Amino acid sequence: MRHTIEYASSRTEVWRAYWRTWAKPAGLWRVHLAIALGIAAASELLLYGDDWRAWRFAVTAAVAGLGCIVLFPLWPQLRFKNATRVLTIDKDGFTTTIGARSAERSWQEIAAVEDTGQEILIVVKTGNAMVVPRRAFPDAAARSRFLDDARNWHSLAAPAQR
Repeated sequence: MRHTIEYASSRTEVWRAYWRTWAKPAGLWRVHLAIALGIAAASELLLYGDDWRAWRFAVTAAVAGLGCIVLFPLWPQLRFKNATRVLTIDKDGFTTTIGARSAERSWQEIAAVEDTGQEILIVVKTGNAMVVPRRAFPDAAARSRFLDDARNWHSLAAPAQR
């Protein structure tokens, strides 16, 4: 059994998926925080050496953190492809094609299959995600079968590796 759907994502859906991933307890905010703290520590060490100041570290970390929050969401928007995507899932994983580009992933490479209510997210362990909107399905039953099968195949794939 397999499911094949065709759809085009919107920038709004990609934007929502990014911020949903950012806000999770183990989400992207941790990456932003680590980068901000790293920039602050590096600037203190490289620019001021032994003249370390906590207030300057805090200000630098805050500015760097705000920079991450503003700039990092732009990357998925810049890489956004509004061409029609063909996505096929089966017991082995998924294959996807957008124009001349294609990719495939096994279920072992997938971190999660999530239903946000608006979209189905197939989150790859690298942090990238497939955003599958409701309109990709002819009806609620087809969406439900797709989601149930994706979750089932994902859960059967090497659970010891997660």
